[in-house]
Amino acid sequence: PDFVSGLMLLIVFGLWLNWFPISGVAPDGAGFWMNSYYLILPALPLVLNLAGYIARMTRAGVIEAMAADYTRTAVLKGLERREIIIRHVLRNALTPTIAVLATQTGYMLGGLVVIEALFGIQGLGNLVLNAAKARDFP
Repeated sequence: PDFVSGLMLLIVFGLWLNWFPISGVAPDGAGFWMNSYYLILPALPLVLNLAGYIARMTRAGVIEAMAADYTRTAVLKGLERREIIIRHVLRNALTPTIAVLATQTGYMLGGLVVIEALFGIQGLGNLVLNAAKARDFP
């Protein structure tokens, strides 16, 4: 879960190794790199929990698309391997992956609430949490 992985990353990289700030956001007027530096640790738990699942879905889709007739036809037409992969394989392999990403939006929003509370960030997750506490939902 996001809370456990976020807490472990916070302890290891924030407290023990002191590589990243453990809470808050970059100061006002900070540049792109400073803002990115402050957001790496909170973003990692959200990304890591879905990355394996998305990678497996994409891999399965690519394997299936590589064995399809339209890929064999593209090879026989003499198209370059790069063009076959981009235009034929990935185009068809990413469709189920995008559908899975769309269904995982609720999971990401729930994880966002937990991660923002853990790292002390005022953002969309905090807004959703406050709306739920005030019973302000449609």
